[in-house]
Amino acid sequence: MGNQHLLCPITQDLMMEPVLAADGHAYERAAIEDWISIHGTSPVSGEPLASATLIPCHTLRNMTRPYLSFGGASSS
Repeated sequence: MGNQHLLCPITQDLMMEPVLAADGHAYERAAIEDWISIHGTSPVSGEPLASATLIPCHTLRNMTRPYLSFGGASSS
């Protein structure tokens, strides 16, 4: 898996607090919370989200640690 999967589809930055949304995609928590409050749709598909529930994605968060430790990606 390349590091592009560790980037938020909204911000294009490394996800520090990745969460899974109802559309099955992972996003940075703050970015998807803002998106849902404004749009209520999936940023990826444009379809309405069935739920605003966000689930922490510990696996992706753990995968970002080496990039943060070794400067493999920026989190601007």
